[in-house]
Amino acid sequence: MAFYKSPASGQRLLLPFGGQKRGTDKDKLGKAKNSILAVDMDARTWWKVDLAGGAVVARVEARLVVVGEQVFLFGGKTYDKDSGRHAAEESYCVASLRGQQWAWEVRDAPYPEHVPALGHCCDAVVMRGEETPTILLTAGITGGGADDVAGSVSMLVR
Repeated sequence: MAFYKSPASGQRLLLPFGGQKRGTDKDKLGKAKNSILAVDMDARTWWKVDLAGGAVVARVEARLVVVGEQVFLFGGKTYDKDSGRHAAEESYCVASLRGQQWAWEVRDAPYPEHVPALGHCCDAVVMRGEETPTILLTAGITGGGADDVAGSVSMLVR
């Protein structure tokens, strides 16, 4: 989930991505989602954000950060209903605000070469106070055990 404040209107939004609908099967897990919601913190209303540019991979536990008028989406887990298994999603997406319309500019691209596999449950933090904001990507879980953690962190310069 990320926080976005519109420079034009001052509107303050929380932006959660994805998630998984509760299923009716024995495992109670349903289909993963691939949408961004907007939660207006002042009006206490919410809606599904209309994103141009096509769909992105549905996932749970993805990480979002906002830098300027761009939303960056990292990692997460996909869910295969047939096998009942989750898998780390090693990709990122970028949505930009164009006038009044959000649009995906990067969809499910592999991480740049200098970014190692991060696993799921990684985190993304914007490091401000520098001339160019930098996104720090921390290690996530790479296997089935709690100790199976990726061995490094990476920086993405915007």
